Amino acid sequence: MENQFTDEPDLNLDGVQHKPEIALPLVALGLDLVPVLLFFLANLNVGFSGFWLLSLILCPIAGLLMGIAALCRGKQRIGLAGKVIAIIAIGLTVSFGLVIVIFLVGAVTGVIPSM
Repeated sequence: MENQFTDEPDLNLDGVQHKPEIALPLVALGLDLVPVLLFFLANLNVGFSGFWLLSLILCPIAGLLMGIAALCRGKQRIGLAGKVIAIIAIGLTVSFGLVIVIFLVGAVTGVIPSM
């Protein structure tokens, strides 16, 4: 079958293999690592403004949402490596949240000061 606008034959793209799109899982992992970067910058005595503190809170949440969105795209679109990176991004966000909750519960109940 020929293309109606040019004399070139139509290409059947059903059998074409595309590279997995792992950009979304990588961005999710990068957003999860922003608090770690800000922690190291704080140790270098870099002053923080309200924007940095807001990004400290919002970047892991955005990383969690982007990791979930990457997993919803399916294994065929992101590939096995993208799926693993998305799971790591989701796991990091959940573990950061659990560490904060455990620390706050320990501080409120007096377990941490008694150590």
